[in-house]
Order: sequence, then C-alpha cells, then structure tokens
Amino acid sequence: MGYRAVRIDTDMYPSQLSVDFYRETDVGIRKIITVAGEDIDASDVKGIWLRRIWSPKLPEDLDPAYSGYCANESSTHFNNYLATLDKTCWMDNPSAVHKAQNKLYQMEEAVKEDILMPETLVSNNPERIKNFFNKVDGNMIAKMQTVLSVSMSGGGPEFRTSKIERSDLDSLDSVRYSPMIFQQEISKKAEYRVIFVDGKFYCGRIDNDTVASDSPDIKSNKSVVWNNGTLPADLEAKICRMMKSMNLTFGAIDIVETIDGEFVYLEVNPVGEWGMLEMHLDLPISKAIAETIDKKIKSRSLQTE
Repeated sequence: MGYRAVRIDTDMYPSQLSVDFYRETDVGIRKIITVAGEDIDASDVKGIWLRRIWSPKLPEDLDPAYSGYCANESSTHFNNYLATLDKTCWMDNPSAVHKAQNKLYQMEEAVKEDILMPETLVSNNPERIKNFFNKVDGNMIAKMQTVLSVSMSGGGPEFRTSKIERSDLDSLDSVRYSPMIFQQEISKKAEYRVIFVDGKFYCGRIDNDTVASDSPDIKSNKSVVWNNGTLPADLEAKICRMMKSMNLTFGAIDIVETIDGEFVYLEVNPVGEWGMLEMHLDLPISKAIAETIDKKIKSRSLQTE
C-alpha cells in the first residue's frame, strides 16, 4: 500500500517513550513521539490503528508518594496528545473507543436495534442482585465491566465470567464496593467470536458439545476447536447499524447460539482479540484492517483536495 508502519508499544510509556507537544512562535504547533530514538512527527502520520492503550509503566523504585500522581499525569498527557490528532485517520478514534467500552451504553445501542440480549442487571445492590437471581431461576452468571486481561495470547491477570450458585448469595456484600454485570445464563449450542471490520464479518464458532468445561465462557478453554461460522443476515444488518451509531469500524463481538437456534448478543469489545481466528481459521482480519485504514486515508485525501 506504500506506507511505512511503525509499531508503538504504549506499555513503554513513559519510561522508554517520549511524547512531546510544542507551541513555537516561528513554527506553530508540533507534535512528536520518539520511539527507539526516532522522532515521529504527527504531521507525517496518515493513519493509526488503535490496538490498546496500556497504563503508564513507571519504575518500581519510584517513591510511592509520587507514583499515583505520575501515573495520572502521564495518562492525561498521552490521552490529551492523542485527542489532538483529529486530522489523522483512526481505526478507531479514541473518544469513540472509550465511549464504546461503556457496557451500559452498548446495551442501550443494542436495544435500539432490537438485538436479542439476555436478561441483565448491572448493580452494587446485594438485595436487587438476589431478586434478579430468583427472577432468572438461579441461572445467573457474573462478569466485570472492565477487561483485566490485556494480551492477545490471553496472559495476565483476569476475572473470567463465572456462574453464580445460590450458596454465593451469602457473600454478596463485597459487591457493594465493586459493581458487576449479572446476566441470565443462556443454554447454548455454540459460542461465536465475531470480528467486525468496516461492515465485514469474520466469524469463529465453538460448538458447545466439543468442549469439556463447566465455564460459562468456553472461549477461556485453550484447547477449544474453532470452526468457521456465519450469522443470520438480519442480525448482521442490525449490528452494522449499531456499530455505525457508535462510530466504530472495528469490534470483537461475542454472540451465543441457543439450543433453539436463536442468536443472542452479549457484548462488543472495540479493541478485542482476534489473533486466534486468523491463526486457526486463516481469516484475513489483519488484511481487512489494513485495507480499511488505507480506504480511510484515501477518502480523507479526496476530501482535502
């Protein structure tokens, strides 16, 4: 495509990565990121694929009295810097990604498109959680609103989706300080990881009867067998409208197929994992991402001519 790609590992910031914003009388505004000794001027950047922004990496021996302040200032500066790159073609814009990571906002957008979802409660109220448990006849799972796992290989700390038993209800007091998502557990025939790239769908399916696991999230099993999958055309159309409404051209979407053949939407992660689908199913996802960024750049060039 004629571009030179530069990978910027945000986990190197600020220890090994410099981010500079200049206001100079004779030049105006200059924005530079220094990576491995190379200065990259923002004016030369045509497109950006936003994979994930990590928390600032600070020295372990930094005085604890200042570490929180340093982390906050580093995050603020980096995010402010990215927000000024509004003339660059993004996949996707950080503001859209940040908003789309709000699970409550996601659910509202899915409801607007009449996308089938499980009964859901997001709460820190133990009594309402217990009432919800009874409403769904004890078929309830719990998951976090934030993602702890940050690796495409699945490494790092994480809290998996977990089934809640009646005996767990006596330990709900701690939820008061850490609200969670509670959903009706779906009896499923298969789970789907669907990668949405600018209107195209790349689907991986895991058949439930091929996995020896009691986990509500069978994707967490490293030995799963991925198969190619497809979604109903009407569901694809609804998802396209939802993604457009959220200003997203990329998303990793989780869907389950019920025993009765219904497709139930769970959530979309705007920076979710897809490497396993390309590796096991040879789906051309990275190519689709590159082509979409190229299309955005060319469209922007035509608009400015």
